[in-house]
Amino acid sequence: MIYGYVRVATKDQNAARQISALMNEGVDEKNLFVDRKSGKDFQRKRYQSLLRKIKPGDVIFIKELDRLGRNYTEIIENWRLITVEKQTDEMAFRNEQVATTDFKVTKVWQNGNEGAISLTLYANGRKLEPQPACNRSGDAYTYTGLPMYDAKGNPIQYAAKERPVSGYMTIYKNVAPYESESSFIYDGGTIINRAVTQIAVRKVWKGMDEGEKRPDIKLTLYCKL
Repeated sequence: MIYGYVRVATKDQNAARQISALMNEGVDEKNLFVDRKSGKDFQRKRYQSLLRKIKPGDVIFIKELDRLGRNYTEIIENWRLITVEKQTDEMAFRNEQVATTDFKVTKVWQNGNEGAISLTLYANGRKLEPQPACNRSGDAYTYTGLPMYDAKGNPIQYAAKERPVSGYMTIYKNVAPYESESSFIYDGGTIINRAVTQIAVRKVWKGMDEGEKRPDIKLTLYCKL
């Protein structure tokens, strides 16, 4: 089934241009869902009705991406909801299929542990809220169905961070063109967790009066390989 979604910000705005454009793409008038509400969030009556209506294999036409919404992170989450969880064939804008991409990193444990890790995904430096689902298969962690471009048509750069693991230091080993980056992990990179330990020593002073200021000391650490 082919559906169309139309949104104007207020009841006074005319939705005719959007409706006409979608009907020219083959959307039947009875399959048009029209909201007259701000795009600040996705709690819109007709949009929610559309989500309940669509089934795997359906196609949704929207005239422009900003008609879907104005909240950047919620656009990404709803895009993933429609194209991945709902398994629609495509979301189309002006008769062009929206391009999506996957984000995949590999996990390597050093000195023990083989457990799962938790990642936080960022888009153009901004933490996504809510976080999209991350799928684990062995040592690979993958986000699927992420939009490649923002509402202005600019490429979206995705990066992730690992939640710290007690007893391990995290090393991000990125591939070109991000090989010099160490604060985030980028698509195709490897997250290395290396076990660390702590060494505690106690200094005892003899022959000094109570309350007498103790001088600073320096330690030299040696490691036997």
